[in-house]
Amino acid sequence: MKFRLHTLVATLGLAGASLLLPAHAQIKIAMVIPATGPLTQYGDMIKEGVLTAVEMVNAAGGIKGQKVETVVVDDACEPKQGPVAANRVVNDKIHYVVGPVCSGAAIAAAPIYNNEGVVVVTPSATSPTLTDGKNFHYIFRTIGRDDQQGPSAAKFIIEKIKPKKVAVLHDKQSYGQGIASNVRDDLKKAGVDVALFEGINAGDSDYSAVITKLKSAG
Repeated sequence: MKFRLHTLVATLGLAGASLLLPAHAQIKIAMVIPATGPLTQYGDMIKEGVLTAVEMVNAAGGIKGQKVETVVVDDACEPKQGPVAANRVVNDKIHYVVGPVCSGAAIAAAPIYNNEGVVVVTPSATSPTLTDGKNFHYIFRTIGRDDQQGPSAAKFIIEKIKPKKVAVLHDKQSYGQGIASNVRDDLKKAGVDVALFEGINAGDSDYSAVITKLKSAG
């Protein structure tokens, strides 16, 4: 909960610092989350954190006397839906976003948010591609990137498990494949034999082909 509250506090801090509102106005924040699709549990977790933080902020008098309102904008964690969600936020004249949750959707939507001056704080989009090489002034995150998380996982594997041979599997998504790639690269640098680097389709009922490859690779 502390992590999720800090995410919103960061957004609310930016809101308070960047805008002076008339006395009757409200501060509206969009929660751009997967409200539908297979990753709704992540959206639910972030929504719970945001609503709890908003309740606390409003109970303390809001921001400069203004109450905070929230609205859910669903991007289903789909890259194709990222720009659709961003345009809805812009069209609804919302200036602050918590999210997007997934890297793919965040990458697709980021140019729209940045060009329109919408302050975005994502608690979970870890792909370096979101910000590398971009001159974004409104896109922030509160979580370590793939190239921070992956090496940490590899370090644990190398130092604690000390394997001679490893198979690295990922789910072909921006987050999973990004982390897996960094783990693979650091394992190789440490001299660990990465016998298999393979993507799987999450939700498949038959992984026998992957199991066969694992057996063949020893």
